[in-house]
Amino acid sequence: HLGALGPGGTAGYFLGSVGIGIDFPSTELHVQGLVSGHLTTIENTNGSSNADVLELKLARGTPGSLNNYVTLRKGGNLVAGQIDGNGAGGVSYRSTGSDFAEWLPRLEGEERIEAGDIVGVFEGRISRRTASANQVMVISTAPIVLGNSPPESEEHLYEKVAFVGQAPAKVRGPVKAGDYIIASGLNDGTSVAVSAEEMTPSQHSLAVGQSWESSDEEGVKLVRAVVGLAHPAPDLVALLAQKEEQLQTLTAQVELLKLNQEKLMRHLMSPDTE
Repeated sequence: HLGALGPGGTAGYFLGSVGIGIDFPSTELHVQGLVSGHLTTIENTNGSSNADVLELKLARGTPGSLNNYVTLRKGGNLVAGQIDGNGAGGVSYRSTGSDFAEWLPRLEGEERIEAGDIVGVFEGRISRRTASANQVMVISTAPIVLGNSPPESEEHLYEKVAFVGQAPAKVRGPVKAGDYIIASGLNDGTSVAVSAEEMTPSQHSLAVGQSWESSDEEGVKLVRAVVGLAHPAPDLVALLAQKEEQLQTLTAQVELLKLNQEKLMRHLMSPDTE
């Protein structure tokens, strides 16, 4: 049965397709309307534990990247996201989003925090203050996945924090691709860029990630960075290993000097010494 969406709405067939709210449907089933809420609701009134809602089925056994399950479009008919086959028996979720983020509550509910800010994490709560923080992270700009969603009534007390992926970060001063993004300590959401060669052990705990862009600009700007490094990057590991080797060499040299000094003192104190 075809019914109108409301006053002035239409429903009809066009070349074997069904349109609801549109005279000339462009697909097998085309629903169109001008509403402020959801346009379509699919509801299963069966309250049992095995009740389902929606199934999307494709006849092909191994969907490839050209097999599209869902397409999300925005103004201008541009694609905002897709769910496609991945050629390996599963699907890929495609979007312009570039990091995996979670909602985290602000340490101080009224503190102003925005995308790209460097924040300190204090037992699961965030602040632009970074001193003594358990971890330093960056506020997400465009997450592809967003977890730990709070109740809508409390959302204004939370921020989206990037856990892993690519995220723009506020950097003060020049930066080169490959530099580490270190919290500036100014408690203003900014960071500074430090090369692996110049990085100190104390700065390592304040590292947000690694820059993938370069800029000679002295002021504050957003720089694309890879965040969520679970372990030091290879170049940093190599540098720390080099410093450890140098320390061991210096220690051995000091021990040798002490030994020679002791021998010299014994020789000078010997009665046979002229």
